[in-house]
Amino acid sequence: MIETEKSIVVGVRLQGAAAGSSLMALRHAVRRAIPTGTTVVAVLCRPPARHADAIGRTPTQLHRIVAARLDDEIRRLRADLGLAPGSAPEVRAVCSVGHPTGILLESSFSAREIVLGAAGSIRTGDLEYGQVIGTCLRRARCRVTVVDADGMVVGTRPAEPLAG
Repeated sequence: MIETEKSIVVGVRLQGAAAGSSLMALRHAVRRAIPTGTTVVAVLCRPPARHADAIGRTPTQLHRIVAARLDDEIRRLRADLGLAPGSAPEVRAVCSVGHPTGILLESSFSAREIVLGAAGSIRTGDLEYGQVIGTCLRRARCRVTVVDADGMVVGTRPAEPLAG
């Protein structure tokens, strides 16, 4: 389980059609967190790997490579926003093994907000919500914000009250 108590959780992809918009989602989350000092948790999900990849890297090596890339993106983002190392907000990278939908929905029970990037742009008319975004918008227990590749908020949904 990922520690997300009162954090802003960002689903991050480093490859594919939504990679650019997920980094814009991370930027959006960090900007929202600056005034309050809220922790941002950048979550990169990957499927379980049981075997080495095509060039012989083990699942552990692949995990380290992906984690290092995410850490690099966070350092670059903090520098772009003029945030000094160690200053608020804290931005933590978490690489989780499993399907993003399940991991993000589980995080939604304790997170303040989930921020996701949609492939494409509303400006150019090629905006695309995938399965993960659709499911989070329907089922997450916290606020959900969707950002496009231009950094524009293209969808939000308030927190769902817990049934009790």
